[in-house]
Amino acid sequence: MMHESMYSRITEQLLFANTKYEIMDMSFLVKISSIDYGERHRVIIVGFKKKFAEEKLNAAQQLLRTGYGIMFSTVWNSLLICILPEKMILPDKIKELYHFLEKQQGDLKLAGSTIKLKLEDSHIGLQEAIRTYDMIDSMKKYDENIMFYEDLGIFGLLYDLNETTVFETYYNGMFQNIWAYDEHNEGHLFETLECYFKNNCDKLKTAEELYIHENTLRYRLHQIEDVMDCDLKKVNTITDIVTALKVRRMLQILDKV
Repeated sequence: MMHESMYSRITEQLLFANTKYEIMDMSFLVKISSIDYGERHRVIIVGFKKKFAEEKLNAAQQLLRTGYGIMFSTVWNSLLICILPEKMILPDKIKELYHFLEKQQGDLKLAGSTIKLKLEDSHIGLQEAIRTYDMIDSMKKYDENIMFYEDLGIFGLLYDLNETTVFETYYNGMFQNIWAYDEHNEGHLFETLECYFKNNCDKLKTAEELYIHENTLRYRLHQIEDVMDCDLKKVNTITDIVTALKVRRMLQILDKV
C-alpha cells in the first residue's frame, strides 16, 4: 500500500503534468497500485463556503479516503480535488458523497467533469471541473450546490472563448430591432421572447409567468415575428434565437455585458 503523500503526489501529476509522458508515468503507477480504481473516472472539485484552513481540508480528504476509497486527491487553492474511481462516477453516488461531506463539514459546492475513459485524461477533467465550479452559483441544475460539466451545455463551449466582440455582434444583430421597438413603444417584446424560450415555448406557462392572458401572449408573439421578420415555428429560427439568448446569458455570467 502506498503512503498517503504518494497518492497526493500522483494526483497532482495526473492533474497538472506538463507533458503526456509525465501523465502516462503517473497513470501507470495508478494501474500497478493495489487499488482497483478502474479506467473510467470523474474529476470533482469541492469547495466550502466557509474557507477552511488546510488541515480542515486535509481532514475532509482523509474522510473520503477511509469512507469511500477515494485515494487520489489533493488540496489546491483552498479546494479539494479528487479523481473519483469508476464505482463512484454516477450522479447518485456523487450526491451521496456531497451529503456525506455536508454533514461532516457544512455548506459546500461540488463540481464534476464529464466521465473520462482514460486516467491520462484527468487533466482535461480538471479543466472541465474548474469551468463548472466557476459557474455553479449562476447555473446550478439541482437543489443542492452540485453541477456537472455536461449540465453547462453550450455554455461549456463558450466559456473559454475570449472573442466577446464577435458574440456581442451576433446577439446584437439578432435582437437590435426588438430592442429598438421596445424602447420607442415602451413595449415588452424582448422580455416576452426571453420568457417564452425559457419555458420551452410553452404558451400557458409563459403567460402565467408574465401575468398576462394567453391571447395577449399570442399577440405579442405575432408582433415579435413582424419586428424580427421571422417565423417562430421554424427550427432554424428557434435555434438562432436560443443560441443568441445563451450567448448573451453567458456574457452576463462572465460580467462582460
